[in-house]
Amino acid sequence: MLSGQADSMRTTSSGGKAELQSASAQRIYDKRARDYDVSWHGSFAAHMVELVKTKSGEDVLDLACGTGLVTFNAASLVGDTGSVTGIDVSSGMLARASEKKPAKNAANVVFFQHDITDLDSLGAISNHKFDVIICASALVLLDDPAAALKHWTTYLKPGGRLVVDAPHPRNIIAGTVLERAGRRAGFQVQCCRDWCQSEESLREVLQAAGLTVELVVPVAQKGEEDKYYSVDEADAYFERFAGFLAEASLSHSEAKEEAKVSFREEWMNAAEDGKSSVVL
Repeated sequence: MLSGQADSMRTTSSGGKAELQSASAQRIYDKRARDYDVSWHGSFAAHMVELVKTKSGEDVLDLACGTGLVTFNAASLVGDTGSVTGIDVSSGMLARASEKKPAKNAANVVFFQHDITDLDSLGAISNHKFDVIICASALVLLDDPAAALKHWTTYLKPGGRLVVDAPHPRNIIAGTVLERAGRRAGFQVQCCRDWCQSEESLREVLQAAGLTVELVVPVAQKGEEDKYYSVDEADAYFERFAGFLAEASLSHSEAKEEAKVSFREEWMNAAEDGKSSVVL
């Protein structure tokens, strides 16, 4: 991952109607909600909060808050005089966050179900400014990250901080392969990571949003060595990541098979010496 600190997808898919980015995110993450915390996301969320140096009394906006991994971590730091507002489009993820709230004794936390690319239509935060905005593991889902970042900056106080992350080009290569395969075959893919080719890519998108970039750092997800997977494992990884295709792309067996063939070919293109480098 690349973390950066700084002071709506509508794609026509093969075989069906385009799926809104917000709708696809809800579909994907409602399914992942129950087991989402059993992953590297917890330690990564803690790192994001540490990176932004959240202080007592600050007001924090947690975008794509999910099950509250960043939210509750930040809430413990801002204390009773601060607040954390979590926003997510997935009702399933927010249900998990709400289940955890009593045990966290987090009276300073509120959650809202809403599209993070359209904050202006959320009356609860109208005219509100935040000291800190955090968006963890979600910029990759937006087809216009610069526009989203520019929108979010209007909710920052003067001198406020924003921290986001984007996937390193060698991180979870299967996601990039799926995006390339989908684009080539005319399928709608609910992620957008091919733009991030280096640390400089994240810096550029932050600057395009009018932000002053203080820091861009590489972050290990799990602290493991790179893993190498054979080209023969393409079909298995297609099945694992196929949920990021729009539902219309998987609505009939012929469409799914076409997507699988494209994925297999792009997987081969990404291979190094007969293997494809995939960090999980």
